[in-house]
Amino acid sequence: MKEKWIIPICSKTKGEGFKVLAKYRNKEAGKLVSVSGGRFYISDYEGDKKLAKMAAIKSRNKIQEDIDIGRYASKSLTVDECYKKSLMDLQLSVKTIRRHDSIYRHLISDEVKLKNIIKVTTSDVQNSINDFSKDRSQNNINNAMSIWRQIYKAALIAEIPVVNRAEMVMVPKSRKVVIPKDNKLNIEDFEKFLNELLIYNCRQKRGLYKATCLWYACQIMYYTGLRPQEVYALSRSDIDLDKRQLHVNKSIGSTTESTRQVIPVKTKYSNSIVPIPPGLVKVLENLLEWSKGKDLIFIDLDGLPYEIDDVSNLICHVSRLCKKKYGFSFNQYRLRHLFSKDLFDAGINPKVIQSLMRHATENMSLYYAYTTEEDKAEAIKNRDLPK
Repeated sequence: MKEKWIIPICSKTKGEGFKVLAKYRNKEAGKLVSVSGGRFYISDYEGDKKLAKMAAIKSRNKIQEDIDIGRYASKSLTVDECYKKSLMDLQLSVKTIRRHDSIYRHLISDEVKLKNIIKVTTSDVQNSINDFSKDRSQNNINNAMSIWRQIYKAALIAEIPVVNRAEMVMVPKSRKVVIPKDNKLNIEDFEKFLNELLIYNCRQKRGLYKATCLWYACQIMYYTGLRPQEVYALSRSDIDLDKRQLHVNKSIGSTTESTRQVIPVKTKYSNSIVPIPPGLVKVLENLLEWSKGKDLIFIDLDGLPYEIDDVSNLICHVSRLCKKKYGFSFNQYRLRHLFSKDLFDAGINPKVIQSLMRHATENMSLYYAYTTEEDKAEAIKNRDLPK
């Protein structure tokens, strides 16, 4: 007996089976609409034709129920509409939306963006991720897959009975040669950077003020290993010089509406009390006296917290000068790497280092540490080989 909307099929690779393809007239759209219910191959059901057909019938019946309650008639979104809806559903910050938009623009063609999400095929998704991956790192490729997943999640939240094609594709491996980042830094180069920072654009009041803020911030990062966004969010009440403690409970970032906002720290492990080492005490005393902020210590001349990207731009400019003049580069996160390396080199208990770095695992703290060429040369030299 022929079943409604169930079509016998045969694949060269998977053999015989059934395809569910429902067709009904959408009164709102005034046209015939097709809805795919999937393919059910006998080989997927241990060669049992009855089981494969029962699965197809179950899928067909579900589509019929959805049509009866008007789910298909009332819900119809394009890929682009699903993407925009996903941004609202996820309540992403301004900066995260910018990153997602950049990936989305390069990931999905204009033709597919205008396609009804129900009409998108697995090939559409696979082709988009394949094209995107040609000159991208594996991290970029994985982020692109996340965009497709959030698009389908938005469709499902809207109760559109769509097949999640993002879960069916093969994620390609990157062919881009990735050069490891150089996170090495020594105290001599750090001091050179600080000197260059203070004389960079120092003839202008605004430039000197900003450079001084960054000088103090870098000192705190050097002594404590704090993240940049945590340092720039420090309040006067967070610094307890009597108990020699820093209270780390917030950071600078963006919300769904604006940047330069005080937001929660990165993870639950980040919320912590960090000891103030002796060398940092005088620096903090001078900072508290110098700072113009009544609450936040590091504020721009407009009274708002620093924009982290703006700070990074200045750091980058000074770093280029150091590269040209001394042969080394610098960024604020190198201070966190140096902090971890120094503790491991000193033989500190890894659990203590993990706690100071405020990481979820010891391995993450070890990842932040690094070895120098001298370390590796010494290890090879001291290798115990048979005579």
